[in-house]
Amino acid sequence: MERLFAQIANVLKSDPGNRGLAGSLPDTSLSKLAEELMAARRVIIVTGFPIKSCSIGETDGPCGAANIAYALTHLEKEVTIVTDVYSYDMVTAACALRAPSAQMACVPMKGAEAFCRCLLDEIRPTHVIAIERPGKSFTGHFYNMRGEIIDDMVADTELLLTGTNAVTIGIGDGGNELGMGGAPCPD
Repeated sequence: MERLFAQIANVLKSDPGNRGLAGSLPDTSLSKLAEELMAARRVIIVTGFPIKSCSIGETDGPCGAANIAYALTHLEKEVTIVTDVYSYDMVTAACALRAPSAQMACVPMKGAEAFCRCLLDEIRPTHVIAIERPGKSFTGHFYNMRGEIIDDMVADTELLLTGTNAVTIGIGDGGNELGMGGAPCPD
């Protein structure tokens, strides 16, 4: 198993887009991550990264979320996938095929914090996974990879990671995603 984890880690550290993020990532113990997910009972997966030019979400997060939900639901974990209006239809379609027993929630643009608080109180997650979801930079804004502010397109879901004692996992490819830390962007 360790050999497989080493092969996966090598893929994770590749940087085909030359974004420069891979070299600064800390080493991650994939065996420890697997143990954590095996111990999970109630999981929230939050995804959806809006594309400014076409008012729809990126496709990598919803597909990744559906595949993670597939694995977790087959391990008999309770899974709720949280997304926004821009990605809801895509995530719902992907989950209908891959993880039909996963619950869906669409976070509203207004009142997102209260919505997220209610979800945390209701679900009491043991684990929260953010995959390809915008995270605030140190400036307090959400940015896309072009450095454009996309605050008007993002329902703030940061509370799902910061407002819980659950194990949190951040997955992203640019450093501007939720759970990836504050990536410096020009304001």
